[in-house]
Amino acid sequence: MNTLPDRSIDPVRVKPTKNLEIVVISQKSSQKSKISHSVIHKFHNSPFSIINSQFSIPMFYHLKIIFRNLRRGGVYSVINISGLAIGMATTIVIMLWVYNQWSYDRFHTKNKSLYKVWCYDEVNGTSDKVPSQIGPTLLDKYAGFADMTRYRESETPFMLQGEDNADLTFSVDANNTVVVASVDPGFLQMFSFSLVYGDVKTALVDPYSIVMTETTARHLFGKKDPMGKTITVNGAMQFTVTGILSDLPGNTGFGFEILIPYKRYGTDDSWFNTPTQSVYVELSTGVDGKVASTSIRDIVSTHTGGRLTSETFLQHVSGWHLYSRFEKDQAVGGRIETLRMFTLIALLILFIACINFMNLSTAQSTRYAKEVGVRKVIGARRHTLITRFLGDSIFITAIAGALAVILVLVCLPFFNALMGEKLNLGIGGGWFWFALAAFIILTGILAGSYPSLYLSSFLPVKVLKGAFRGDHGLVAPRKVLIVVQFTFAVVLIMSTTVIYRQIHHAKTRDIGYDKSRLVSVMINDQSRPNRELIRRDLLNSGIAESVSINFASMTGSESTFTYISWRGKDPESKFIIERNYAENDWAKTTGIQIIQGRDIDIRNYSTDSTAMLLNEAAVKVMGFEDPIGEIIREWGREYHVVGVIKDFILESPYEPVHPMIIGGPSSGWFNNINIKLTTHGSISENLSQVEKIFKKYNPAEPFIYHLADEEYARRFDQEQRIGSLISWFAALAVFISCLGLFGLSAYMAENRHKEIGIRKVLGASIANITSLLSREFLILVSISLLIAIPIAWWAMSQWLSGYAYRTDMPWWLFVAVAALTIGIALITVSFQAIKAATANPVKAIKSE
Repeated sequence: MNTLPDRSIDPVRVKPTKNLEIVVISQKSSQKSKISHSVIHKFHNSPFSIINSQFSIPMFYHLKIIFRNLRRGGVYSVINISGLAIGMATTIVIMLWVYNQWSYDRFHTKNKSLYKVWCYDEVNGTSDKVPSQIGPTLLDKYAGFADMTRYRESETPFMLQGEDNADLTFSVDANNTVVVASVDPGFLQMFSFSLVYGDVKTALVDPYSIVMTETTARHLFGKKDPMGKTITVNGAMQFTVTGILSDLPGNTGFGFEILIPYKRYGTDDSWFNTPTQSVYVELSTGVDGKVASTSIRDIVSTHTGGRLTSETFLQHVSGWHLYSRFEKDQAVGGRIETLRMFTLIALLILFIACINFMNLSTAQSTRYAKEVGVRKVIGARRHTLITRFLGDSIFITAIAGALAVILVLVCLPFFNALMGEKLNLGIGGGWFWFALAAFIILTGILAGSYPSLYLSSFLPVKVLKGAFRGDHGLVAPRKVLIVVQFTFAVVLIMSTTVIYRQIHHAKTRDIGYDKSRLVSVMINDQSRPNRELIRRDLLNSGIAESVSINFASMTGSESTFTYISWRGKDPESKFIIERNYAENDWAKTTGIQIIQGRDIDIRNYSTDSTAMLLNEAAVKVMGFEDPIGEIIREWGREYHVVGVIKDFILESPYEPVHPMIIGGPSSGWFNNINIKLTTHGSISENLSQVEKIFKKYNPAEPFIYHLADEEYARRFDQEQRIGSLISWFAALAVFISCLGLFGLSAYMAENRHKEIGIRKVLGASIANITSLLSREFLILVSISLLIAIPIAWWAMSQWLSGYAYRTDMPWWLFVAVAALTIGIALITVSFQAIKAATANPVKAIKSE
């Protein structure tokens, strides 16, 4: 056997250079490839050996090798890096949003001691709208409670004036509304909202004090110092500015712009009334939340003499944003389910991108076979090779990670606009770089795990003899990975399709009234006495077809109660009743169909002050065969039924319609005017005329209106955003999968170019060759469909079960998704197959 001269391994003359790498690895000459055992032994034990523990190739040369391999890979390297970068960028964006949602209100210094009070009973279910007396009672009579605050938030029409009634404007939004929260003095001490000016201990002690955010103060006072200034609210209530808060962070569930003392807001302190408020408490140091929650379970029953049987419990700050659905006192779901779903989607997309890396790396295994064989012959152990290949993978992942960060910076503004968030990457923080480094290392290990194990398993004897064959088994790991990859993609496509069907199903549901050109205008104590004059002017001006004066609008529930009785009622039966009150033309203005009897009409029927309308759901639960003339008792007042209306959607279009009553004007509760605008002129022009009429009688009152169709459309915002996001991620998953499929098909076509050339010379058609190259991939995609469709059906069945009013999943939907997936895969593979089939066979056969 020929051997290299002894001087080739002389420790004095051998240097760790590129030439050494070429001699040992490249093996460009047959003479150099024949290494005797004695030479190998001397070389292996040399202090300059590339596999000796005392010596390794300098990092600079190792990086040159990696870049040289990437350059040799050409388009496959581009596909590898770009697919990995897109997958990493998508994962970063999703996890950034998930972390933001998870971090809600966890930034408060006292977060370990902060809890929210909830009540549960069989009729109303679980609610955070609790009697206002719970807070003070817990603080005064129960041990373990250090502080408390009641919190009542509302979007309020505020007209603000300064001390001189001039030079003070307020324009937070087009409707001159501001989010006002009434709180107890302990609020600013319990929660870590930064107070720029003022003292957290005294800012809200005075009942005439007011605290506002910096943005609100800037709108009101410009560059003037607002501290100590007196402002008049709606021409009546006066407040003195005692504090300025920093604008609220994006990861808080509180949305106020102005804080005022709770008692100054005119709240009801009755145990029997539960206005739209929440109660928050701070536990004393060392008090266990579960123990405190158990100790207050019967507080409502105790202080109402058993008339109310609500069970009270506490929820820690960490669950406020994530859990909103309860079974009695146990949190069972809410936003946390969305976070889990998107976390799973992020991991799936990252895994799909890693599968591309695995497949293309193992597909090119023949390029690394001789290198691995030579390294093993000269003594390299398998763990050394695994470490080397993992190192290469992590380095390539680092390149992809840098591209991913650039993609995130470009795409994040679009994501924020889609989701209504204000996320940022936080590049300037040390935590970002630590998290990015950890993410790159973990992704690199995941992507390089299978290739490193596979490449390091080559037998040197087979490799050096040329007997090595790639991964071509019937159930090869690469084929399994392709099936897994497309299974995930198909599940995402199916999920997107079902979500959009559910949204469309709810949108097209008959809502029971005509929301087009229906406007709701708020009225208060100043405008309420002029409501009849306003109604007449609206009708006489020709702006409105019909006008009704009501307690509540058509855009949401304003009041529910259970204390109602009628003839034949079971004393033990309890259920929630929605309620509204109206004077005249309520059904006519809203377009609600009266299916029996008539509308409330106080002008023609004097007794209609105590008239009542029932919806179909109310008639059903009351058990009336002919409800007209029946007497309904509510809080001691008797109403007589004059009509039955068709059920209409007041709250969620995904839920059943609740029983509802619409009483006559005897209650005197009127907060809203419904206006059916005429078809003449645009809506904006008509609204401008409506505003002039309201300003005519109440110039100091802001004009606050809501369009029924816009308010109804907002109820689909969350589902639409989730659907849009999943559709984007499904598209990315399919794109990444097809990117890998494109690279694999191109590589396979390149490796079989001689075979293709010979087949063409022997008479094979383009269709035959295209079919030959595409058949294997289409079989794999078809297998993935057989696996993905049952998984998608089960997952979406679970998701739809959360809706009482839901769509179905017909068989043709799965067939359509399957056809779409096969079509996309066929287009991807056929492009390379047709390119290879149409190439000149002479060049392929003469290539060597």
